[in-house]
Amino acid sequence: MAIAFKHTLLMQLASQTTGPGLIRVGGWSESFYKDVSSPTSLDRLALARATLLPDIGNVVGLRIQQVNPAGKANTFVRSLPGNQNFLTDIPQMALLCSARAINGLNTRSITIRGIPDSQVVTGEWQPFPNYKALMEAYLLLLKTDAWQFRAVQKDAPLFAVNEIIPVPMSPTNNATVSALQSIPGGFVPNEAAVLIKAQLEDGRFVGGKFIIDGVNSGTNVMTIRQWPFAEAKGGKFRLYSLIFPVIGDTGISRAIVRKVGRPFTSYRGRQSKRKRRQTA
Repeated sequence: MAIAFKHTLLMQLASQTTGPGLIRVGGWSESFYKDVSSPTSLDRLALARATLLPDIGNVVGLRIQQVNPAGKANTFVRSLPGNQNFLTDIPQMALLCSARAINGLNTRSITIRGIPDSQVVTGEWQPFPNYKALMEAYLLLLKTDAWQFRAVQKDAPLFAVNEIIPVPMSPTNNATVSALQSIPGGFVPNEAAVLIKAQLEDGRFVGGKFIIDGVNSGTNVMTIRQWPFAEAKGGKFRLYSLIFPVIGDTGISRAIVRKVGRPFTSYRGRQSKRKRRQTA
């Protein structure tokens, strides 16, 4: 797997920026991936993202972290104000989008928070023409700048399972997996594999991700750890491999509500009041 870097936009909204009252600031982040650590593309994305924020929002920073293999992170301070042409009263408005990889196999949901509530009418996405153009430009930039998302490789080799038998008295709850054919290459100790739809004796179907403990080379038998079930039959195993496919086309699904802030700075919840005691 190639080296991958997680690129993150750091954003915030501030309430009651004019007039009396407490100003509350809430922040959130949105991340994509690339195989380079330079902030050049991320700066370009930040500029486009800032045009989608309302007047009370801004992009306050960037963060780039090496994630494959795990490495250091760098944070860059930015101050990109939101679009003063779009006001908002409700800071929790967001859009749910769907991004399809150019390989055609993987899709990923993307949440775009801090959308001006003026672009949502009676719960539905109804943008002004100029705001719609800005949104389309941002989504197109995800494709033209070859941004990536994290996904599981769906075309990894599968092998059919004959049976799975727990190993008696195993301290790590090992189980022996017998396949119907020789186990493909890549299934090696300490790698993860995904079981799809094995059937227990009572008829229930089970699955999950398991760590490979050992493989008998050139045979149809391997051992997995932390098997929580009884004997099972059938199903298929696939190697669990993380990939970073390039984003292709992206579409808007619907308007949703998502909180911003963790929580708002200076907000400490409802203040309790001391109960008065009655005296005789």
